[in-house]
Amino acid sequence: MMILEVNTCLDISESDCSDFGTSETESDSDSESLSAARQWCELNTDTPNPAPLGFIIQGDPGRNFCPDSDDILQFFEYFFDDGTLRIVCNETNRYASQYMKK
Repeated sequence: MMILEVNTCLDISESDCSDFGTSETESDSDSESLSAARQWCELNTDTPNPAPLGFIIQGDPGRNFCPDSDDILQFFEYFFDDGTLRIVCNETNRYASQYMKK
């Protein structure tokens, strides 16, 4: 288990978040790949049947795990494994290091 220590309060301005935007070329390539995946089909409005799916469903919908208890930490660990926490910790520490150098 990783422990993240925060010694100071860090403010995030809009200029610090500029790395999270998408460029025009990324947006264009996404729309090209999506347009190739779209296959239109004609709908009969007289029947309530939905349009056929463009993919095969391979799983059962709904919750696929049964928590043993009402422990909040156990529920959290279903979504955030050690690898995810390690990434969050490393990126937070990297950001703090960059912020302190300013």
